[in-house]
Amino acid sequence: MVSNPELWLDELFECKINRIIFHVEIPDQTSILLILSKIKKQYIETGLALNSSSNVLIYQIVRSQKVVKLIQFNHFLPWFIYKPRLQA
Repeated sequence: MVSNPELWLDELFECKINRIIFHVEIPDQTSILLILSKIKKQYIETGLALNSSSNVLIYQIVRSQKVVKLIQFNHFLPWFIYKPRLQA
């Protein structure tokens, strides 16, 4: 998981991979469609990862553009977000 997937695209394209999945919770959410179209132009399968707290509007916009092949739903919070309090 990276914060700015657009910075990694060229390097990933050189690796001849089959699929790229990234989270919609990236700093610049206005670039999601641009990133997806760049990936699709390389004939690489595109995917989005959504958390249970993800903005559903973003998913609906992306889905309407038909640039996403795969949606990955995460129903848990990563360890760095959820830090349980220790009982004394």
